Amino acid sequence: MADKTLKFFEQRREWSKYKHLVLEYYLRPYLAHVNRRRAPILLVDLFAGPGLYEDGTRGSPLILADAATQYAKRDLGISVLAVEHDNTLFSRLCSSSAQYGSLVDARVSDFLEVVDEIAERAQSTTTFLYVDPFNTTRLYLDRLGRVFEAVSRGGSVEVLLVFMANAFLRCAGACLRAESDAEMVLYDKMVRDAGTADDMIMMARALWGGDELRSAEFAIRWNEELNAVAGGDYWREIMTLASDNTVQDRSSAFVNAYKDRLRQWFPITLSFPIYANMTSQLRKYWMVFCTRYEPAIDFINRAAATVRVSQYEQWKGGTLFADADVPPPADTQLLEQRILEHATQTIEWCRLRWIVSLDEVGAYTDSIINNTIKRMLKDGKLVGASGRRVEEKAKIRRA
Repeated sequence: MADKTLKFFEQRREWSKYKHLVLEYYLRPYLAHVNRRRAPILLVDLFAGPGLYEDGTRGSPLILADAATQYAKRDLGISVLAVEHDNTLFSRLCSSSAQYGSLVDARVSDFLEVVDEIAERAQSTTTFLYVDPFNTTRLYLDRLGRVFEAVSRGGSVEVLLVFMANAFLRCAGACLRAESDAEMVLYDKMVRDAGTADDMIMMARALWGGDELRSAEFAIRWNEELNAVAGGDYWREIMTLASDNTVQDRSSAFVNAYKDRLRQWFPITLSFPIYANMTSQLRKYWMVFCTRYEPAIDFINRAAATVRVSQYEQWKGGTLFADADVPPPADTQLLEQRILEHATQTIEWCRLRWIVSLDEVGAYTDSIINNTIKRMLKDGKLVGASGRRVEEKAKIRRA
């Protein structure tokens, strides 16, 4: 295993803290809700890591196990499947998860090797997948799609995925620069028409040499890699956005396009950024959530909002990249505007809340949105319910 990977697990970084908080905050209402179905529950960590960082903080498989513990006592058949392909990390995972006994099933395996098992169990099990690879190169969308295609045929499946969009775009920039340096090689008809990436490189080596060849090999390999991760070459168009577009603009555009690909398996996909550290003004990565169950929007939005407030408390104190362009929480005037924009036609109360949540995930909790709707009903800005209490199925609209 590379020293870089070992060093990563020495201590939990600031960004890891926040993604783990999102996971914890989501699991609480999620498990409380699906527990009512009285069906077995399967929590899957596809890239589990060692379970514990060397500084003693818990990683994602132990967070899943802790959340599952209280439900395990009720004999509902809840279990955690933690998959880790690296032998060294797996050994540490076995040690850190031993305290949970049979609740945690640790596997040393590539995640594709457990696809069929997960798919079969998902037919009769409420299934949650946490997908957080160490780097983007393990997030090939066609490979993930085999998981999603299989489990999406089951009854209840949610996915929380960590997506390093900025890292991807940095690699994309390097690929395009290499293509520019190797333009003559890559536009050689015999190279271009050779077929696979391996065949193109073989032909380039036969015909060319020097720095241009080295740049061509890099470009060919990374073009193949980037297309596999993204599920297409749409990233190229995003990289050509006008120079006045910021890195954040490109990152947002890329994440939105990526979510469009995920919708072939999940009708509801949403995303929100997690920022990096004490000095960075850029998003470290995005969290992408996929579901077919609309009420799950409330759960993930509430988790994102809780973490957002935690981050904002540090921003306003001047300790966490205070100049970052992040809107403050709970701007009720803006919230009212968004509610009115989505209530031009009759809509169910709950669906209005979900749509407003999707405008900017984590900006407002479901309770803040509900209270604002109630106030607007009392003030006559909305009609269709009294506003004295939340009526999930009430048909309301703009006055």
